Amino acid sequence: MWTFLRRLNRDLYQSGLIRPLEKFCFDGKLQEYTEEHASLSPRNSISLPNVTYVDISSRAEDIQAGLIDTFLNLEKIDKNLFLARHLLKGRNSLPVVYGGQVIGQALSAATATVGSGFLPNSLHSYFVQGGNVSMPILYMVDRIRDGKSFCTRLVKAVQSGDAIFTVQISFHKVRSPEPDSIKHQVEMPKVHGPDGLLDWNQLMEKASKV
Repeated sequence: MWTFLRRLNRDLYQSGLIRPLEKFCFDGKLQEYTEEHASLSPRNSISLPNVTYVDISSRAEDIQAGLIDTFLNLEKIDKNLFLARHLLKGRNSLPVVYGGQVIGQALSAATATVGSGFLPNSLHSYFVQGGNVSMPILYMVDRIRDGKSFCTRLVKAVQSGDAIFTVQISFHKVRSPEPDSIKHQVEMPKVHGPDGLLDWNQLMEKASKV
């Protein structure tokens, strides 16, 4: 297992995703980049996927499939590491990653680390700097807390060894007896549609009888 992680760390460094001496968390353990990683045989290297752009000018069915790959199909590298290679450009076709995509991918990575039945109930994110669409994005998930009802995840999106985005997400487990255990407002009252409302004359007649 550690041999695989050393190879992965070396290849991530060579691809520009991380820098020497940068720490990563594998299964809860911190592993630093050392000269031992650089001495590994090239024939044992792990090939990293190339970046694939989503063309929004394609046919509708192609766009739908591309967006699914963009937001949902992250490549799981390790327990807490996910790689995104399907990138969507931002406005004006600039070489900057679309911010909404980064949020969606970070949420997808965090969701992959929680148990079934947990749904996100709170999200706080920060865009540190613009991402480059010519490079894959590495999502590092920190499992802050795992409880019976709530889970907390901290996700960092990394390119060239620098964080481009961070987000803290809280998950709440929905239980069958109480599907709506968290409520932030009263339930919307049931009202009649426009066709079921009284006209002006009916309203005046009703008011005169009060």
